[in-house]
Amino acid sequence: MALKKTDKIRDKLVKRRGELLTRIQELTKNPTQQVSGDKVDQAIASLEREDTSMHLQAEISELHEIQEALKRIDRGEYGVCESCGKAIGALRLQALPFATLCLRCKQEEEEATEGSESRARWDLPEESSIEEEEESE
Repeated sequence: MALKKTDKIRDKLVKRRGELLTRIQELTKNPTQQVSGDKVDQAIASLEREDTSMHLQAEISELHEIQEALKRIDRGEYGVCESCGKAIGALRLQALPFATLCLRCKQEEEEATEGSESRARWDLPEESSIEEEEESE
């Protein structure tokens, strides 16, 4: 991958890492409060804590993926599919800068697990195809 493109991706990853660190800090600084009141108030508070916990887990997971992508950039391994060893297409890396699999391998993985995981926030738009992705490499 060209050094200039890698620098842009590194900047994007570092910026997102900063945003995540700030968000994680915000989510963890408010300690769990005991809610007094009726069962409805307690249930609402419980749902809010659960929602916060889910957001926190997702953001910590994304932070970990970003850290790993930055390490791959440092090692010169960024943009190479961990499964087949081919280059990950530029469109996929633009949409999901911490991708570790090319589009074809990712689709094979999803077919094998039959969609048990929800799609990533930064995934490619529906109209993108493997052919378009491979042409951009």
